Amino acid sequence: MKVTNGQVVIAKEAMQGLMNRKDIPAKYLVNILRYARKFSEEISVINEARNAIILKYTKEGEKEITQGSEHYEECYKEIALLMAEDSSMDVEPVKIPGTIIKDGVEQDIYFEGQDLLVLDPFIEIV
Repeated sequence: MKVTNGQVVIAKEAMQGLMNRKDIPAKYLVNILRYARKFSEEISVINEARNAIILKYTKEGEKEITQGSEHYEECYKEIALLMAEDSSMDVEPVKIPGTIIKDGVEQDIYFEGQDLLVLDPFIEIV
């Protein structure tokens, strides 16, 4: 599965939320946590590259670039190119259950729509 760096960055919070869910059975949670470790490593690499781009365009002693700065447009374009690149994270989507047993009753597991949208390339509901 190929995803872009931007997709990885956008899905960061939703992936953290998925890791913290208490209603996912342990047999799925272990795989989610393994997947999340790879995901976190990829986020770190992307952030390091993004920070290097920002430092490239900042003046001595500064750590950020603001809109209207001399090199803001060039910096923004380079970061946009970084986010559009294919991520090196090439793993199969992690399987998560579509239903759970709660109080002896099978029920659908609930996900926020926006979380499903950004996690779509990374998860498979079974």
